[in-house]
Amino acid sequence: YPKLEDWLLRLVHGWRAAWKKTEADRPRIYLILYQVQDALDKAWVNHRSRGRGPRPPNTEQLQDAILWMLIQFQIEVVHCCTREDV
Repeated sequence: YPKLEDWLLRLVHGWRAAWKKTEADRPRIYLILYQVQDALDKAWVNHRSRGRGPRPPNTEQLQDAILWMLIQFQIEVVHCCTREDV
């Protein structure tokens, strides 16, 4: 996940610079994913209707990315289906 990793590294470096933290310090990051399954479903419908182009990620790939973020960056991910959950 090179693009995601670059974004997360920039986020961590920005946090350290803003709060004058050292390399040993790590921010606590939570990602709130709002209706992500609906967005994936729509992406797949659009992909199938076009019949070409890059394939969107599937649910298994999403779960793999979430697990990777937890292991590599200790990022907690919260899935929300309604605005009240957010």
